[in-house]
Amino acid sequence: MGALLAQFPPSFRSSPEARDFLDSLLRAFSDYPIAVELRHRSWSDEPAGTIALLNAHGAAFVQIDEPKFRFSIRQDQLPNIRTFHYMRLHGRNAAAWWRHASAEERYDYLYTPDELGGLADAAGAAGAEVETRGGVRVLQQPFRGEVGRQRRHDQAPARPGRPGHVPSRLPGTLPGLSGVVSVDRARPADTDSWSLER
Repeated sequence: MGALLAQFPPSFRSSPEARDFLDSLLRAFSDYPIAVELRHRSWSDEPAGTIALLNAHGAAFVQIDEPKFRFSIRQDQLPNIRTFHYMRLHGRNAAAWWRHASAEERYDYLYTPDELGGLADAAGAAGAEVETRGGVRVLQQPFRGEVGRQRRHDQAPARPGRPGHVPSRLPGTLPGLSGVVSVDRARPADTDSWSLER
């Protein structure tokens, strides 16, 4: 198992009660590596307190790529602990984030090669600060089980022509990967986990 994810909605705001709840949750799962996804800006408005709480439990502060609104959390995309780093790519579909027929539509977004490059740079910078090899995890929010299928990257996202173990169907499923990764034809086509070399 990689890590447990404790994901909170934007309505979960920083307060003494919320911090006590989070502290209790992290103590309850202290035997496992855990990553915490906080979305409301109040958590980043008091960064020292938030980081101190997470660090006290060895919990990773999930770095989120998503549309930013006035109440959205602000982050620097760098790790708060040295054991692992966790990034989640929710897409940047601001138009459908709050107005949609079904909640999953907010994740209907394909990153451009330039956007992927910026995220790769952020993951690479984080990887330089993490002591564990393969300690950077990047996940994309799934959309209808197809285009945005959740993938785990054992390393930072690829740079152009980067070798790795990428199933041959991925560039067709995620067009933004064409020209960014090298395909491993021997990799099983139905795998959902893939890795990229540093």
